[in-house]
Amino acid sequence: MITLDYTIQVPNHQGQESTTELSKFRLSYYPHRLDNFKELLRDAFDGRLQHTVYGDFQSYTPGQTQAPCYFIHVVQKTA
Repeated sequence: MITLDYTIQVPNHQGQESTTELSKFRLSYYPHRLDNFKELLRDAFDGRLQHTVYGDFQSYTPGQTQAPCYFIHVVQKTA
């Protein structure tokens, strides 16, 4: 498991106090191998799904020269 703690300074709009607001949040995730995760999704939907994978918000082609930093899975359940 990977846990990342973030602190973001949020500037105030004009006319408000000059102090900046701090926003804190924690992102926890468990990295998966791409093919293993695709199999988990297939099992979860009993094979009835339309599955599209994006790498860094771009179309992803397996084996492409530049590996993405992260993947986005879009899944639509089919009949």
